[in-house]
Amino acid sequence: GASTYALLRSMGTARIAGLCAGLCYALSGYITIRAMSPNFIDVCAWAPVQLLLVELTLARRQWVYLLFFALVVCLQLLAGHPQAAVYCLGAVFAYGGFRAWAQGAGWGFAAALITTSVIGILLAGVQLMPTVELVQLSNRGTGLSWNHFVAMSLPPERLVTLLLPNFFGNSAHGTYWSRDVGFFIQLCAYIGVLPLLFAWVALRERRDGQTGFFAALALVGLVLALGKYTAIFALLYEMPGLSFFRIPTRFLLWF
Repeated sequence: GASTYALLRSMGTARIAGLCAGLCYALSGYITIRAMSPNFIDVCAWAPVQLLLVELTLARRQWVYLLFFALVVCLQLLAGHPQAAVYCLGAVFAYGGFRAWAQGAGWGFAAALITTSVIGILLAGVQLMPTVELVQLSNRGTGLSWNHFVAMSLPPERLVTLLLPNFFGNSAHGTYWSRDVGFFIQLCAYIGVLPLLFAWVALRERRDGQTGFFAALALVGLVLALGKYTAIFALLYEMPGLSFFRIPTRFLLWF
């Protein structure tokens, strides 16, 4: 929450906007319901820090921030949820590419961002190397089957839970009645009704590239979370490395 506040403030928003964004991210249903997966939450906690460091690097033209970025990548990987870390890096690279293009930073920034990411990965090698070995010995050794890859895709009718989170019941109350589709915690996309309204207002009132970028990122995350219910998700299955990951609704992190 604090890092999201700092990120928004670095973009020139008012304090109340930064506070609202921090609370929405840290206390959303998507994050809080994963209290049973602290490693996932730990990875998510570093995502706004990564975006902040990218923003500060481009705004102040001080490359030292990217050294801290390498450290954050390392800490994120050490948290122990590679899938969430990869999705976070995907969002950060997209944002970095967009901001570099908007400010005319050129290929030098892109090369520096990739290089520092590699440094962070190497620093986390003490955990990543045993993880790679474990994957080779597990049922993911050759990648997941298509059915496992798309398991717990977000059914389109579940979009109603953006407004009514308990429409299909709530596992905390023992009323969840749609277990055949997937676990309640994996299908929860609720962030609150007011945040959605504020996001719509921001798109209408803030005519800047950053607002448009994050709106587009949220939309892409929501579409990818639909998994097997969209035609484009099959493309991810063909991308090297991504076939080791499952549960498309984890793309709701972007949303």
